[in-house]
Amino acid sequence: MRGLLPAVVVAAALVNPAHAGIVSTGSVSSDYTGASQISDWGTVGATTSVFIGSQAGPGTVTVDGGSTVTTNYTSIGYYNIASGSKLTVTGAGSSWSADNWITIGEGYNNDGALEVLNGASVSSSSSFAIGYNSPGSLLIDGGSVSIGGIPFLNRYSQSDGSTLTIRGGGTLTSNSALDTSYNNATVTIEDGLIDVSSVNSGDATSVVDINIGVDGVLSLSHGSGDATMANFLTRFFGQGTTNINLWTGTSYVPYTSLTEGVDYQVVADGSKWLLSVTPQADTPVPGTLALMLGGLTLVGARRRRRG
Repeated sequence: MRGLLPAVVVAAALVNPAHAGIVSTGSVSSDYTGASQISDWGTVGATTSVFIGSQAGPGTVTVDGGSTVTTNYTSIGYYNIASGSKLTVTGAGSSWSADNWITIGEGYNNDGALEVLNGASVSSSSSFAIGYNSPGSLLIDGGSVSIGGIPFLNRYSQSDGSTLTIRGGGTLTSNSALDTSYNNATVTIEDGLIDVSSVNSGDATSVVDINIGVDGVLSLSHGSGDATMANFLTRFFGQGTTNINLWTGTSYVPYTSLTEGVDYQVVADGSKWLLSVTPQADTPVPGTLALMLGGLTLVGARRRRRG
């Protein structure tokens, strides 16, 4: 046994802690054909494109245990036989970043999914497409997504039915407009924050449902005038249709059937207007944006109050 110990120690030393928690299945490649399969994540860096799903078939990647990945371009579900491709980033300290685009559902007639969970983070220095040529889904549950460019839903007309869901005090932030380019999409902020400059419903075919839960906040850049729903709506642009629905305790209903100042509120928070369901005894109060971006999540605040 003593003779084996040095070899074990050497083998353990060769595992880069930054990549120890990365597990991949199927086709995960540095080119869209799937010919250059990634087996050593130490070779992946800011000049590497990563295709999770390619012409060789679907693929999955899970990043856990504080592992980190930096890429140039990330595509989840690139090719039309890559349906079911998925990236999961989970756990405190785990992260995935791209200096260029991140696309979910880039191929035709397929789909793709990204989940950011339990304190993990994902960032793109460029734009970010939830649904590109096919539907995409993004779930942020207790994690964060930061987008340097434009966050798109259904980037092109072939994509329909993409979803963005925020839970567990998760956050999505961008200095640009949330662009719901084409067709049908659903945004649900159950518990957490979406912070963007405005909402652009692009093409006339665009129909997006924005559902805001009791612990959800939609933050848009401050326009002119007071913090009212009428002024908040001036931050919505485009030819399409945006339906804003609020949680009543049993279901999401159109805000138009509710009473401003009683069932929901728009408040000013620095350079932002925040739309939320009117707080009850155990829900957060205005100041949410600063708290959440500082790392204090809504769910954490609730648990401390209840404790």
